[in-house]
Amino acid sequence: MANIPPLDDDVAALVQLYAAAAQRLEVALSAMLVQEGPRRFIIFQRIIRILEELKNGTSAWAEKFIPEFLDSADFSAVSALEASGVTVPQFGASISEGAVRGIALSLTDNLNKASASVQSLAQRIFRSTALEREFPTLANQALREVGSGLAGGEANAAIQGRIGNLLREQFADDVVTVVASNGRRMTFALDYYAGMVAQNTKAQARSFATLERAAQAGHDLVRVTPNPSKGGDWCDAYRGRVYSISGGSDIYPPLAGLPNGGPPFHPWCKHGLGVYVPELSTDAENREAAATDPRFLMQPGEEDPNRVIRAWWEANSAGTLPAPIRNA
Repeated sequence: MANIPPLDDDVAALVQLYAAAAQRLEVALSAMLVQEGPRRFIIFQRIIRILEELKNGTSAWAEKFIPEFLDSADFSAVSALEASGVTVPQFGASISEGAVRGIALSLTDNLNKASASVQSLAQRIFRSTALEREFPTLANQALREVGSGLAGGEANAAIQGRIGNLLREQFADDVVTVVASNGRRMTFALDYYAGMVAQNTKAQARSFATLERAAQAGHDLVRVTPNPSKGGDWCDAYRGRVYSISGGSDIYPPLAGLPNGGPPFHPWCKHGLGVYVPELSTDAENREAAATDPRFLMQPGEEDPNRVIRAWWEANSAGTLPAPIRNA
């Protein structure tokens, strides 16, 4: 399994599904590289079946857990609003089915792209008549393994075993290829990518449900969840801070000034949004919650967050980051 950060149980359930499929795919892809003719076709068909099972499992996971993510965030938002005396329309009603479908579709689309990437790799192997040209780096590594094994007097079976391990490692680490919005190509292990997508979907669902309920109640303030990032990342600039949804507050910065329009800020980000009611906090706490360092806010019309991300890392290196929020 890939080096995956600690997971919530619900996200871990999907990652386990992908980890099991990844093991089967690693074996099948590496076997297909050394087979020809009908045997290669049989293995290719096996890969297609594994990927189809994965799609069905992903849909079942989304159907079960995404409504739970939304309902949990919705309950938290309603509870905070009612505690401040705000009348909340349709108390206890779930987020619309359309929202559930939209978030589920986003997750399945992203994970289906991962499956399509694996299928494309399998098709390249299946159709190739010169694998050394398709995978030159892998071919050279295999040749080195053969040469090393022969020089060391190893038996053919041992050499083949080393080559088999080499093939499986290749497909474990780089089986999913994704093209980012900036055109950069990135590769991931299948279970790692699934966990990343699922974790971000959970955070997106929390933010969506909070904003939806706040809009229904005519409430303008939301707070980035106060939990610290796992690795001291730049998103800690916003944890526990409060923002105006409309951007019309004289006290709190606009939510639109945050990278990505608010959490989740980056892959594996565990921050989300919660409703913020100033009347439930002290004046000092409200002042602190409003005090996002202006270096880390995006300007109107600015779309690329790299400037504020660089500003955070420069401040981190220089030791000039503001103190963490005390009531986080």
